[in-house]
Amino acid sequence: RVLEHLDGQLKRQGCRALYLLFSSSTADGHAPEELTAWEAEYGWPVQHRAGNGDLRETEAALYLEAFEPFNRRAGNVRAILINQAGWGEGSLGRRMPPGMTVADCLHGADLVFGQSIYEPFGLRTAEAALAGTPVCMSNVCGSVPALRKAAGELPENVIVADYVKMPPGYWLGSPYDALAIDQGVRDWVEQKNSLPAAHTLAQRLTVDDAVRSARLESGERIRAALCWDGIAENMFLPAMRRVLQTTVRRKSTSQLKR
Repeated sequence: RVLEHLDGQLKRQGCRALYLLFSSSTADGHAPEELTAWEAEYGWPVQHRAGNGDLRETEAALYLEAFEPFNRRAGNVRAILINQAGWGEGSLGRRMPPGMTVADCLHGADLVFGQSIYEPFGLRTAEAALAGTPVCMSNVCGSVPALRKAAGELPENVIVADYVKMPPGYWLGSPYDALAIDQGVRDWVEQKNSLPAAHTLAQRLTVDDAVRSARLESGERIRAALCWDGIAENMFLPAMRRVLQTTVRRKSTSQLKR
């Protein structure tokens, strides 16, 4: 949804974008010889085919029902599904530069998405944010409050898309109204609520080297608070102290009642 809005804004700016989604339905992925054959035959992963072992399980629906229709509509954004598990030249085809790492991909990206509907933390999006890369996260991602707490406020390069808040015009009068929300309503909510995120992204994507350096320096400062020692000191131990204090108060109250 964010890309749909962003496509029009990039067109007005005279810019183009490439969106890469690394996602695989299976843990074992594809054999290198399969990828080599598909690269030569039809240009995997830019193009995919169903029925030959390329698109597995949920990948077929994702590509045929989401990626292909989007690419037909969009003029300035191209979406590519890389449906492979693992990382490396042998795992991702012959066109991947030798020695390229996940960190290279995160640091070199102009934008990283984390649009999960459920994400306890979100390690990759947090890594990208700490590297100074603009990140668009959904508000249910656990790294959003973690980054906010570590930095004192949400870093400038982190943009949050809120898909939980209902847009103006939709009334939830009871829990039964919430239970009646179907796919059509969810699509409408995403379409409405992704627009502000896309506007903010369009303003923060094109930056000079000075802004990039400032974001990277800010990320390095936040990284110290998100290391294991920092998490233990700033999050885990305070939570344990609150639990202990609550337990002591309850025991004291119980003893007084006796």
